[in-house]
Amino acid sequence: MVTILSHRTLYRQEGMYCSFPGLAVGDDQLFLTFRITPAPNQRTHIDTRSGCLVCSFRGFDDSFEMYTVLKEDHYTGIQDPSIAYFEGIIHLSYFVYTSLTGRHTKSRVKNCGVRIKWSSDSGLSWGDWGSILGEVAASEPIIFVKWKPLLAVYQPNDGNEVSDLFYFDTKVIGDIATNPRWKFMSRIAGQPGKNFQEPAILNLGEQLLCIHRVYDSGVGHSVLWINHSNKDLSWTDPTPLWEGVSPNLCRLPDGRIILSYTHRVSKPYRVCARVSEDEGLTWGDEIVLRETDRSYDMGYPSTVVWDSKLITVYYWQDKVDPTRRIEATQWQV
Repeated sequence: MVTILSHRTLYRQEGMYCSFPGLAVGDDQLFLTFRITPAPNQRTHIDTRSGCLVCSFRGFDDSFEMYTVLKEDHYTGIQDPSIAYFEGIIHLSYFVYTSLTGRHTKSRVKNCGVRIKWSSDSGLSWGDWGSILGEVAASEPIIFVKWKPLLAVYQPNDGNEVSDLFYFDTKVIGDIATNPRWKFMSRIAGQPGKNFQEPAILNLGEQLLCIHRVYDSGVGHSVLWINHSNKDLSWTDPTPLWEGVSPNLCRLPDGRIILSYTHRVSKPYRVCARVSEDEGLTWGDEIVLRETDRSYDMGYPSTVVWDSKLITVYYWQDKVDPTRRIEATQWQV
């Protein structure tokens, strides 16, 4: 049985476009990150003015205790930040676009790949953890398998996009630009004529589970696809699930898996979830966490377990308040 307990606005600022949130559970607090851009009344997903905000709070109804804003150089914008917490360290990943014109732009830009940062003081200061070459990066956090950091990205390959898995090699010392610490581990998925994007990875213990957003021009919209890793970290052939974008995976204490995602194909546009009780082999019916009466430009949920409840964050707008903002839903299943 699903119970929607409450909704709340986590962050709203007039004149700012807030989007693409990520949520992580710390030792005694929650960490939230999202992209923030000065664009009040327009949709902007690639913008050299954008930065990201990182903040913390201790409960669903609490206000922020700390926040900091990160920006690359003046004409380089941060896109799709994701956050993870492991052994007292915050890990932040995002990809960046830089201007080709020497001024702020949303069109003439160059993709500079994935950047990874870390913080041991709850986000007050940040260290550099290297980068991954590629056109675009996944809006999913680093995961840890036997203490090894893994990060899934998606990038162009022979005219389409593929999902790849990288690992962090702590034994390498030297110039990151010529001797990267992030190394290729395996090709998760890729097929001719299809673009595998936004891979969401979950560590199941004996294997990894991955959900992809796949765009097929023959279909005309995005569909979620699924596959699992084998023992040698090769991957099973991916198979389609249902319409959706921006998948996110979360494991419940009882072993069930929560897949949250966004439905943008037809009205009502909505933030959704489904539950699997068998490691992602089958899924339950769609759970609608929230519907909007305005634009499909919303969603990108991130879900965590906190205080025996689920908290899902996403970006949002509606007819009552068209300002794009970060909202959260507290629920149980």
